[in-house]
Formats: sequence, structure tokens, C-alpha cells
Amino acid sequence: MKLNSALDIIQEQLVDCPDTIPTEDCLLGENDTALIKIKDGVLYPTCANTNRVHHIRMNQILPYLANVAREISGEVTFLINTCDHACNFPLAEKFPTLCFCKSKDDKSITIPNIDFFSGMIQSALAGVEKSDIPYEQKDLSSFFVGASSGWGDRLKYCEMVFGSSRHYGYINQIVGDVDMSAFPNASQYSFVGNIPLNEQLQHRFLINIDGYALCYSRLYWQMLSNSVPVYINRKDDWIQLHDYFLEPNVHFIETSMDDWLDLFHYLDTPQGEELCRSIAKAGKVFCAEHFDNVQKMVHETLVAAIKGIQQKQ
Repeated sequence: MKLNSALDIIQEQLVDCPDTIPTEDCLLGENDTALIKIKDGVLYPTCANTNRVHHIRMNQILPYLANVAREISGEVTFLINTCDHACNFPLAEKFPTLCFCKSKDDKSITIPNIDFFSGMIQSALAGVEKSDIPYEQKDLSSFFVGASSGWGDRLKYCEMVFGSSRHYGYINQIVGDVDMSAFPNASQYSFVGNIPLNEQLQHRFLINIDGYALCYSRLYWQMLSNSVPVYINRKDDWIQLHDYFLEPNVHFIETSMDDWLDLFHYLDTPQGEELCRSIAKAGKVFCAEHFDNVQKMVHETLVAAIKGIQQKQ
């Protein structure tokens, strides 16, 4: 069956969703999970832990859930995992669970990631619309900036391109237990802060390297731009809701750290230029199809997921 929309993805995932009803006991020892009960239009959330990030994210999600609850008659109960990814989340095998990102074989149901609830993706998309420049005016160069997460891949990349006049890599936050002695030039490309979107959009190629989870919405705003997204060492066993529609070398360039510098030279040939322009165009079509009305999309996917769980219970 061809899947045409996020609602199709929700329905597909509901097939394997457990039909059991979770209780507050499920939250014992869980740092990233909330229990959500809706009864006759009223929302009853329970967060049993003190994880600060989890509570921030739940506060961003709850207004959306409250709106959905008004459309629910009867009763439904489910879990939400707010971790960056819910890969191999044991409770999802037993109880209906919503998440932002998962392993492909996990039984959780993916909903729009936290950036859609926080407003970050809406802001980034608007920023691209305001600040982007035509493809022809972009520098023949690549750009990456991000935290040091990702088991060293991001630092390895920045170290690899350090000193290049065509490739720029920056680390704007050191996280986790990182052996910085393995990256002798790190002090030259590490800083605390952000690089404005309009500066990133000066480059023809915008780099993605996964951290401890997927890049969330970085790829989506890059696809809206006239630049070409490049995904290095992509973790293709992890997936978000809209990733089901993404195709490597159609919506982004897929490559490895070892191959990227050689591929870069190919992309500056007439054949490579044709591929780049095709990818830049496909990204805009994708964003227009899936993100034209973010608020409506988020609401409809939540309604479909929650009503689907209710029908199974």
C-alpha cells in the first residue's frame, strides 16, 4: 500500500499497537514517560518523575492534547515517551505509546517530533522563507554546526574538514563524556552559541550528522531552502513520522564521512549540478505537501493516533 500522508503512517502503525490499558505503575523507574488519560473530553496527565527536560516537553505537548481531548468521547489511556528517541522502549511492546522517533521495528506510534510542539520548526521554516538566497548565489561550500553528541561522529567531521576553504564544521555545545584529546583542533572550531540561519544559508551544501538521536527538524528546514541537504553516516534504522516519505538522493544527498569530500567534487560537475538542483526542488515540494499547515497537521495526526488507540482498547 502506498502511504500518501502522515495519517496513513499513523493507521499503518496502529495495526501493531497493543490494545492494553496502561496504569501509573508503568511510570515507576521511567524518566521520559507520561501516562495520558482522556475521559469524556477531559485530559488527565500523570508525570511521575522529576526529569526537567521531560516536564518542559510535556508542557509544550499538553495544550495540543487538551485540544484533542475535546474531540474524544468515552475513555482512552496511553503513554507518551518524550526521549529524543524511543528505540527499543520495552513498554511499547505492552502498552500503546506515542513517541517522536523510534526503531523501525518498535511498536510505538510516531507523532510529530518535539520541534513541532515547541514552535521551533515553524520558526525555522519562516526563517528560511525570509533569509534564503537563490541557489546560484550560494557559495560552493558545505556547512555544519551542532552539539558534540553522536559518539564522536560530529567531532570527527569537524576535525576532518578543519582548515578547509570549502568545508566548514563547528561544534556549538560539548555534551556527554567526550575525550577531547582525540580532537586536537577542537578549540578552534568549538564555541558556545548559535550561528544565524542567514549565515548557514550562504552555503550550497548543508550537512546533517545524527547525534544521540536524529537531527529532528534540521533536515526539514534545509529541504525548504535552496541549499542541498547532505546526510553523512545516516542512522537509517531510526525513523520519525515524516521520514517514511524521504528518499535518499531524491530529497537529500546520502553519503559517508569517508566518501563526502570526493562526492563534493562530483557535485560540481554538470551531472552533479543537475542532481543538486533536482534535490533542492524536491525538498520544496515535500515541505509544501507536508508542512504547509503545521498546526493542522499536528492536530490531525494526534487525533488519528489517539482515536485509533481508543478503538483498539
